[in-house]
Amino acid sequence: MNSTPFPTSLIVEASRAISRYAGHQRVLEAMAVRLPLKQVLSRLALSIEDSAPGALCAIMLLDDSATKISTGAAPNLPAEFNDAVSGVMVGAAAGSCGTAIWRRERVIVPDIATDPLWVNYRDIALAHNLVACWSTPIIACDGAILGSFAIYYKTAREPQLAEITLVEEAVDVACVAIRQERSESSLRASEAHYRA
Repeated sequence: MNSTPFPTSLIVEASRAISRYAGHQRVLEAMAVRLPLKQVLSRLALSIEDSAPGALCAIMLLDDSATKISTGAAPNLPAEFNDAVSGVMVGAAAGSCGTAIWRRERVIVPDIATDPLWVNYRDIALAHNLVACWSTPIIACDGAILGSFAIYYKTAREPQLAEITLVEEAVDVACVAIRQERSESSLRASEAHYRA
C-alpha cells in the first residue's frame, strides 16, 4: 500500500496553527483570572512571536489624552528601545505606531533606514538592529483608538498575508483585554468615589 507523505508546508502550517491556538488559550486564561494588563499583553505578544519566526512584537497603549503612546508590552524588544519610544507623541511622522494611530490605519515600513516616518527614531531602532516595522491601530467597536500592535524584524521586508491575518487576530484580542482592564479600572474608581 502506497502512502503519500504530507507536504512539509502543511505540517509546518498545522504546527503553527496549534501553537497559535495554545497561545490564544494562554491569553484568554490570563484575562479570565484577571492578571495585570501588561502580563496579558505580554502573553499575546509572545504567542504571535511563536507563530511568526523572527518577529518581535510591541503593543503600544494610547494615553487618556490621546496624544502619547507608552509600551504596554514588548517582551523581547530591548529595554533601551522601549524606553526611547515610550512617550512618543502620535502624529504624521511618528514611527510606525504613532503614525498608525494618527492615520487610523495600518502602516508598513519595510526599511526603517530610508523611511521618513522614522526620521526621529531611526538611530535608536537601527542601533538595536530593528530594520522593518509595521503597525496596526487597535480600534474599539465604538471607534475609540486604544493603541497599536507592531511587529519588528531584523531584516528589510514587507509583511506576508499570513502575518497580516495573524496581527489582525491579535489586535482583536488586545482590544478586548484593554477594554476589560479599563472598564474594571473605571468601576474601581467609581466604587472608591461612592465609598468616599
